[in-house]
Amino acid sequence: MPSVGTIICNNISGILTRTFCIGFIILQGAIMNYYLVIDRGIFHSLWAIADVIVISVFITSFVISYKHNKYARREEDQSTPASRKLVAVRQGGELPLAYIIWFIYSLVLIIKVAILFKHTAQFLEEKNFFGPNLLKVVIALSSVIFMLLVMTHHEAPPHSSKEHFLERVTGEVSLDVLDSVDQLEILFVQETRILLPFALEDSIIAFSCINLLLPTMTLLTLSKTHYAEGKAAKVIRTLHTLARLFLVNLPFLSIRLFLWHALDQDISVFLVKNFIIIFLTVQDIYENHKSPEMWEDNSRHPPGEEHIELQPRPLAPGGAAVEEPHTNEQA
Repeated sequence: MPSVGTIICNNISGILTRTFCIGFIILQGAIMNYYLVIDRGIFHSLWAIADVIVISVFITSFVISYKHNKYARREEDQSTPASRKLVAVRQGGELPLAYIIWFIYSLVLIIKVAILFKHTAQFLEEKNFFGPNLLKVVIALSSVIFMLLVMTHHEAPPHSSKEHFLERVTGEVSLDVLDSVDQLEILFVQETRILLPFALEDSIIAFSCINLLLPTMTLLTLSKTHYAEGKAAKVIRTLHTLARLFLVNLPFLSIRLFLWHALDQDISVFLVKNFIIIFLTVQDIYENHKSPEMWEDNSRHPPGEEHIELQPRPLAPGGAAVEEPHTNEQA
C-alpha cells in the first residue's frame, strides 16, 4: 500500500503533466492559426473550432486515464468488482482512446502543416519573430505532447523494465518528429535560397505529414500490449515496424541523398539516424523471423493472468462424476 505522501505526489505530478499537455496543445494551435490567418486570411480563424474539439477530446481522455489508473491501483491491492471489470475491458486493448485522440490531433496538425508549407513557408524570413524558427519549434512541440500523453496513460514503477520500454518508445517517436521538422526546413526558401521541383516539394510535405500521423500506430501497439505488460499482436507489430521503415526512414534517407548529390545541399545529421534505424529495423525483422514465437499473439489471455488448462473430471463406472475429497486447511 503506497504511503499518503506518495499518493499526494503522484496526484500532483499527474495534474501538472495533464496541464502542461493541454497548455502545449493550446500554444501550438494558437501560433499555427496566427500564421494561417496572417497569410491566408481571416477565414482560417475557424481552425480554432477544430482546436477546441481536440482539447475537449484530450481532457476526456485524461479523465478516463485517471479513473483507469485508480482502478489499476485498487486491482493490485485486492480483487474488487471494479478490478474484474477492468480485466474484462483490457482484453480488447488498454485505453483505446489514446490512439484515437492522437489520430484526431495529428489529422488537424498535418492539414495545417500542409497548408503552411505549400503556401506560406517560402515567404517567412528569419528577421521576423513569427518566422521559420518559431514555426519549426511549434511543430516540434508534437514530440513533447506525445511524451506527456503517454505519461498520463500509465503508472510504471520507477526504474522498472516497463518504464524503460516506454521511455525508449517515446524517444523513437520524438526523434521521428524532429526528423520531419528537419526535413521540412529545406522548404524555407528565404533561408535556403533554393526552389525545389514541385514533385520533390510535395514528397517532402507528404512524408513529413505521414510521420506526424504514425504515432497513432505506436499508441495502438502500446494499447494492445497493455502499455508494455504483454506482447504485441503479430499484425500490429509487423505493420508498425514496416511503416517506420518504408514511410519514414527509407523515404527521408532517399530524399537527403538526392538533395546532397543532385542539388549540392548541406547534409543533415539525421541522414545517419535514418541509416541506423533502417539497419536496426531490418535486423529486428530478421531476428524475429528466426524466432517466430516472439511474434505470437497472446491477446486471448490478458497479461498478468495465468492461463489454466481445465482437465476433465474422472468418471466413475456408469458415467457419474467422481467427487473430489474435501480437506480442511489449518490456519
